[in-house]
Amino acid sequence: MSEIKLNVPYISQHRDVNLEDWKSKSCSIVCLAMAISYFKQNKESLFFEKDFNLNVNDILNDAIEFNFYDDKIGYWLHNKVSLLPHNYGVPAYAEEFRSRKLGIKTEFEENIRRLGIIKIVKNILENKLIIFSMPKDWEHEDKYHSSLFVGIKFKNEFNLKEKELENNFENILYNVAGFYYHDPNFENEEVGAFKYVELEKFKQYWRGLAIFVG
Repeated sequence: MSEIKLNVPYISQHRDVNLEDWKSKSCSIVCLAMAISYFKQNKESLFFEKDFNLNVNDILNDAIEFNFYDDKIGYWLHNKVSLLPHNYGVPAYAEEFRSRKLGIKTEFEENIRRLGIIKIVKNILENKLIIFSMPKDWEHEDKYHSSLFVGIKFKNEFNLKEKELENNFENILYNVAGFYYHDPNFENEEVGAFKYVELEKFKQYWRGLAIFVG
């Protein structure tokens, strides 16, 4: 294979979110809605074998009601919003790949981030999804934004048997050229779905925050 693209429905924070005051800051919740939608259409991935109605505005309303958005710092609390998929039978959890001591990077920073990227690759290969935090448009480092990884592009064609996955992620990482992602900050899937970022650019701008879904 030369690439993986998971069949994840696209949801726009501008087109599909009803609350005007929340359109510009609903990216993390919309990413969760896209992830839940993906597992809804692949019911074998759900813990609970039942159908359910899914509406991004219902998820957003729950997040607002539970005060999962911190107005002081201006972004969603990942350890809180990662609980929302559980209401639909979809496992999720937040994890940080940062090493900090009083705001100062430690000697382990690079290794921690590298382990995070290996974990991202592993989850995509297992048909799972990852919400990640980045500067808006990869350049506005004073504006944080969330998007959803939905695939991988590899440098070279290769075949990998499932039994080889467990101990081969280090080698696989060397063959990763970049990631495909859905960015909810667009009006439609024509411009917002399956966008691409090279691995080196991601490593440069990734904030070390992730929510693993599935």
